[in-house]
Amino acid sequence: MRWQQQLNMVKPKVLVNHQDKVTFLNGYLRSELIKYFDIVDYSPDERYMASEYTVLASIHPDKNAWADNLIQDGAKLVYDCLWENHLSDQLKTQYPNVHVACCKSYFWINEYYLNQSQRYNNYLPDKNYTYLALLPIRQSKPHRKQLLTALAPWLDSIIYSTVDQGRFLPNDQDESTGSFQRHFDPDWYNSTYFSIVAESITCSHYNLHVTEKTFKPIAYYHPFVVFGQTGILAYLHELGFETFENLFDESYDTEQEQSKRLSRIVENVANFESQPYDDATWQKLNHNHNLFYNRACVEQMFVNDIVNPILEYAETQ
Repeated sequence: MRWQQQLNMVKPKVLVNHQDKVTFLNGYLRSELIKYFDIVDYSPDERYMASEYTVLASIHPDKNAWADNLIQDGAKLVYDCLWENHLSDQLKTQYPNVHVACCKSYFWINEYYLNQSQRYNNYLPDKNYTYLALLPIRQSKPHRKQLLTALAPWLDSIIYSTVDQGRFLPNDQDESTGSFQRHFDPDWYNSTYFSIVAESITCSHYNLHVTEKTFKPIAYYHPFVVFGQTGILAYLHELGFETFENLFDESYDTEQEQSKRLSRIVENVANFESQPYDDATWQKLNHNHNLFYNRACVEQMFVNDIVNPILEYAETQ
């Protein structure tokens, strides 16, 4: 395999800047990445031989201007599109001579390593079934406001947040803390029957974009419905995860029109039978948890989809 060959070679030098937030700066991922790359932290006081470096920069021009001179002098450029895979095809067309680092299942990889670092993988359910559902929302985008409006009759039985409007989940961390967005409280999952996932994107003309919002219930033994793009459940099936057709009408996943997709999701909430999980549901929950934390599977994706393409680009003449 490509990465095995790399063990006997000099690691490519990858230059990163702490002012330009990129994936290689994540502490829980950096320990994995240094197996394959010599990660160098940029300093404006240092002089760099551009031809020796591959620059890893964000896709946002206002943040990556620090690398302009190095690129002009011959350094290779990698745009970090791992967090924004929905834009990757557009960037590849716009910048044909730049490597666009992207991975459709990046958030599975990211959440796996993050949860391991925080020991969230040790969570075991202790169900008390107090509330109907869990609905965490940080930013009130238009489609999420539509979702909350449609769910108004059931909100008293839903644990939900709209952080940008000052509503937090019970016992949540302060938003100013670095780990706020990934904070985990077992009671959010123990006290609810299922998650309502309000994904980042619902427009299907973008590349399919499945974020940590969908992978959280998978990691934490929770059934779920997803208000996102068409085909998210089908994609999860491709990855090997199971969804919950025994609890919900999952035909919403094939609905192209957003308003109809939303209506079907709301119908699922309205029609949900509040009963303790049966054996079939527990089987699915355990399967998903075990697959999500399958180290060999995650490492293979990490190497094949992220590491090897950057290595090959860094070594091209």
